[in-house]
Amino acid sequence: MSLHHENQRAAAGGYPAQPARTGRAVWRTTIEITDAVTAELPARSKLLHVAPCRDYPNTRLDVWFEIPAEQTPMRVHTFYVEGTGHPLVDGALYVGTAMCPNGLVWHVYLDASTTAVKR
Repeated sequence: MSLHHENQRAAAGGYPAQPARTGRAVWRTTIEITDAVTAELPARSKLLHVAPCRDYPNTRLDVWFEIPAEQTPMRVHTFYVEGTGHPLVDGALYVGTAMCPNGLVWHVYLDASTTAVKR
């Protein structure tokens, strides 16, 4: 925040009360660019975003997800990574699209029918 904005906030009476924080958090996992890949995420995670991996941007993708406030068991999730124009798996749910530095574009889908709780 700039000094100008700090002065405006001070003139308006200071900072508002901080909102209550929950146990929710955003986590990230990395998946390979391949036809199907599995990853363990907490149950009831909410998938948020897909982008090229920061370390290996042409061969892996980062997937961000929000974890629930309460502790939940880990679940195995199957992701499908499809190129533009490739046939899609029936029933898979769209997660996001990533444009890699090498010019390739990948579309990530979740196979909700095979997501299972790890015992």
